[in-house]
Amino acid sequence: MSVWTDFEREVVIDGENKMEEKENVSLDRRLFVGNIGYRTSEKELKDFFQKFGRVNRLHLPKDHYRKLPRGFAFVTFSTAEEAQMCLQAEDERLVLQGRLLRVHMAEQSKRVNTRRYENNNNNHDQQVLVSDSTEVTDLGTAKEMPVFNINIPDELWEKIFSFLPLRDRIRIERVCHRWKKLALRLWKRQKSLDFYNTFRRFESLTDKMLNSILKRCGPILKSLDLSSSPRLLTDYSMQIINKYCPSLEKLDLSGVDATNISIRDLTQDLHTLKWVRLQRCLYIGEKGLWWLLHNNKDLEYLDVTGNIKLTGQCFHMIGPKVKIMVLKECKKLCDVGIEKIKDRCVDLEELYITDCCLLTSKSILTITQSFSHLRILHCGGSLHDVTEETWTQLQHLKLLEELNLSQNCGLTDEAVVAIATGCYNLRVLDLSGCHRCLTDEGIQSLSLLGNLTKLNISYLYQITDVSLNHISTTGKLQQLIVRACSDITDTGVEDIVFNCPQIQLIDVSGCIQITNKLIQTVISLTHDNTHQLLLNVGGTCVVNEELPPLHTSLSVSLQDYSSYYLRPDKHLLLPDPEEDDDDDVKEDTPWYGQPQASGVMVAAGYEENIWEEEDCDDQFDDITDEFLDNDDCLAAERWEMS
Repeated sequence: MSVWTDFEREVVIDGENKMEEKENVSLDRRLFVGNIGYRTSEKELKDFFQKFGRVNRLHLPKDHYRKLPRGFAFVTFSTAEEAQMCLQAEDERLVLQGRLLRVHMAEQSKRVNTRRYENNNNNHDQQVLVSDSTEVTDLGTAKEMPVFNINIPDELWEKIFSFLPLRDRIRIERVCHRWKKLALRLWKRQKSLDFYNTFRRFESLTDKMLNSILKRCGPILKSLDLSSSPRLLTDYSMQIINKYCPSLEKLDLSGVDATNISIRDLTQDLHTLKWVRLQRCLYIGEKGLWWLLHNNKDLEYLDVTGNIKLTGQCFHMIGPKVKIMVLKECKKLCDVGIEKIKDRCVDLEELYITDCCLLTSKSILTITQSFSHLRILHCGGSLHDVTEETWTQLQHLKLLEELNLSQNCGLTDEAVVAIATGCYNLRVLDLSGCHRCLTDEGIQSLSLLGNLTKLNISYLYQITDVSLNHISTTGKLQQLIVRACSDITDTGVEDIVFNCPQIQLIDVSGCIQITNKLIQTVISLTHDNTHQLLLNVGGTCVVNEELPPLHTSLSVSLQDYSSYYLRPDKHLLLPDPEEDDDDDVKEDTPWYGQPQASGVMVAAGYEENIWEEEDCDDQFDDITDEFLDNDDCLAAERWEMS
């Protein structure tokens, strides 16, 4: 690249000045012409204006896409007199191809000519221009304004940039060289990256965007979360992560359309993963998980919720450091998978196997006999063929702190008593929906759990206030959920509030024997509480208009959180809310399913329907008697037989 001399610069600047003067002088000879046909060529237009004088220049702008004229042009004549002659011409002389041309004097362009000024790099890096140095007044004169310079250190700029969203952090790189340098320096200290609240409604992260961002911060990145915008990501994104993130430890690919091959490409050179979440990754099967477990022996957390292809055969490659496994809704997971986990993960602490419908009693026995360090166990959702004796074996999990057995109808009182006796460290327990065999005898045994803070016993229609009275003796309960328990009354809930001073949530939605008396008692019992108590009484007999004034420590919600279809006693207690609407439709609509029952007579408990066959024998006799003699003789018989 050649370097210009001072003389060459002067020649160029002088040439630009002359061009500007020439343009200003030619304004009195230049005309703007509008309403030109879109098929008119530049030659035809020039020949048309030659009758007014010599045309030095004609500019006909064209569309960039269609390459057709835009309907206007600029015509420059040799003299100003010729331009005035065209302006003063009659309309008949300005008709071209059936269009009357609009001719006006051309005006100076409103575009501002900007120049690049060479500033001192040192002053540019240390100063920020706050306002322009000149201001144009109403009279058109330039008024000198003071220039305010603010010295902001780089550390403060980086702190400000760290609060910006990802979009703005990329945009500031285009402002100046200094900001770009600071932004890139900030990217190099980025250890965690997610895309929550980054894209608008129909936008999403793409492979190209991911490549551009990871190129800036990938080498130092430790955590990457793609679950908030996985819609447009493809298999190529796995190669991008493998290329730019060699030290990645935490990865969330929930919802990404990854496959077995892409997981192999991801983990080919990436062996530092410790935390992986693959929720709703429907195309990843046994082979993909095999590659993941084979190449990452330091894995501690694995979440494959909703995987419809996982059977558990790949778990023989899992590392011994795994502490947490989330296998919820894995419909094909079988007992073999639990056996392989037992052989490899001796120190497993958390296991989630809710809605794994193919697991049997063998898996539960394996868990109770082998995972002695287990702290959290979720095995709700009606596991297949789990007997009463199997549930009692849960008492051997001495370190268990959280247990979820919801919707397991085979759970009995004996099993709950065994759990309450052996798992004395339980803090969270969920027995909701286990209504078939659970009674007060089993629930009363929960009073042995002195550390119990959260309890869910919803949809157990056989329990009464006696159970709540025994549970309240622990004194440490903080959350109690007792939805749709028809025999629970105000007395049982009052015992909970009185004996558990740390209670923060009581949900009795759908308990039809709860009344306004409970609200008044709770107000008096919690008047001096320092913490907030939320009481959910939706779907009960509590009347909103009769609620007394509440103090600041108590909040009452009338929202019904209970599910009508989970109630085991719905056919005895409450009508189906949707059936009420259907009954209204049946009453108002004559032909809803069957003809309108206007002829049904009810007397002394006997209902007679005119649509029965025995009542319709003689209804059309008057029609059959009017057959003519020349009609088909078998017509009456076919009519009666029909």
